[in-house]
Amino acid sequence: MKQYLGVIVMLIGAILLVYSYLSDQVEHANTFLTIGLVLVIGGYLGHIFLGKKVKA
Repeated sequence: MKQYLGVIVMLIGAILLVYSYLSDQVEHANTFLTIGLVLVIGGYLGHIFLGKKVKA
């Protein structure tokens, strides 16, 4: 389960990006987009590093 933690974080970030696209919240759009981007990139890097750690 630990090796899929990065994928779960990426999915949370993607859901946040879709939410910011579908909602009409103009005031907080940059906040949602920034947090979503950070979660997707962090999940991607976490998936790589945790995958290497689990195999070693």
